[in-house]
Amino acid sequence: MEQFETAQDVSARKDLLLRVAPVHVGSGRSHTVAPWIARLPRELVDADGWLLFWDALCSIGQAPLRALGELEKAYACFARQGDVDGLYSSCAAAMRAIVQEGNDFTRLDKWADRIESMQAGKPACAEPVLGMAAAGMLAASAFRGIDPARKRYSVERVMALAVNSGDMSYRFMTGGTLAMYFVFHDDPARVEVISDMLRATAGRAESSALATISQMEVSGLLTWIRGDNVATLRLARDAWALSARTGVFVWNDHLGHLGTTAALAAEDVDAAQEFLALLGESAHRGGAFAAGGYQFYASWEAMLRGDTARALHFVRLAIATGDALDYTFAQSLNAFAMAQIEWQLGNRREAKESLALARHRAEQAGTPLVLHACDWWSRILSGTRIVSTRSGV
Repeated sequence: MEQFETAQDVSARKDLLLRVAPVHVGSGRSHTVAPWIARLPRELVDADGWLLFWDALCSIGQAPLRALGELEKAYACFARQGDVDGLYSSCAAAMRAIVQEGNDFTRLDKWADRIESMQAGKPACAEPVLGMAAAGMLAASAFRGIDPARKRYSVERVMALAVNSGDMSYRFMTGGTLAMYFVFHDDPARVEVISDMLRATAGRAESSALATISQMEVSGLLTWIRGDNVATLRLARDAWALSARTGVFVWNDHLGHLGTTAALAAEDVDAAQEFLALLGESAHRGGAFAAGGYQFYASWEAMLRGDTARALHFVRLAIATGDALDYTFAQSLNAFAMAQIEWQLGNRREAKESLALARHRAEQAGTPLVLHACDWWSRILSGTRIVSTRSGV
C-alpha cells in the first residue's frame, strides 16, 4: 500500500484495499484499514458502496453512529448499482451498529424490513452474505418484538451457516451473538455447541484478537450458566484486558454485564464495583444500553449491601431507560428486580404486581431465563424459604 501511495496510484490503492479489507477487518485489524481509507480522496469513497461499507466497519466499535451514517450512504450506492450482496451486507452491518450504539433499537425495524423485502423478491445473493443478513435479523429478534417463527428461522439459519462457513471471522462474530441469544432467549444448553465450534475453529485458524475475545466471551457465558462465578469473573477480566490492549471493543458492554453478574451472584462486592466502574465508563460515553445495565447492577449491588433506598433509586432509573429503549428483555428483568425491592421494603402487594409485570414482559420477549426467575421468586412470595436473592437468576 505504501508503494502505491508513494506513486500516487489511487486506482491501485483502491483495488488493493478492497481486496484485503475483508481479511483485515474480519481478523480485528480494522486499525490498519481505516487510515488507508482516510488517505483516499473523499469523493472517491463517497461514490463507492464498498469503500463506504469498509469505512463503516472500521469505526463500528468506537463510533457506531458514524458507521450507521456511512452504511446508509453505502446502501444507497448499492441500490443504484443493483449490488444485492452490498445491500444485504449493509443491512446486516447497520443492525450491528444500532445494537453497538445501544440508544434506539427502534431503528432496527427499518433495516429488518429492507432485508425482508429483498428476501420476498428473492434476488440472488452469495451464501456468506445471507449468513450476515441472518445474523442481523437475529440481533433484531433479540432487541425487538419479532414473530417467533421468523425468529426460529433466523436462529437456525445463522447456526447452520456458522457451522458450515469457511469464513472464520463470521464464525466468531455470529458465535458470540448466538451464545448470548441462547442464554437469554432460548435454550442455554446450546451454548456448549457454540463453545465447541469456536474452540475447534480457533485450533485451526490464524490467531486474532477478535477470535480470542469472542471465544472468551462465549466461554464466560458457558461457565456462568454452569454456576462457576469465580471462573466467569476471571474470563471476563482477561477478555476486557485483551480488548483494551488490542482496541477490539465489540464485546465490551457484554463482557461488563457478564463480569458484574458473576460478581454479584457470588456476592463479591469489590469485584462488582470493579465492573460497575467499567460499565459506568461506557454509559458516560452515551450508550443507553450500557447505562441501563449500569443502573440495574448498581441497584443489585445496593441490595447486597442492604441499602434499599439506593437500590430503589437505581432500579427506577433502569426502568426508565428500558422503557425509553423499548427493550422488552430489560423491562422484564427490571420489573423482576423491583419485585424483590418492594418485598424487602415490606410492600407485599406492590411486589406481587411487579412480579406479574415481569412475567408478562418475559412472555412478550420470549425469555425463559426471566420466566424461570419469576417461578423461583413466586415460591418465595408463597412462603417457600429460599436462601439467595437476585443471584437466583
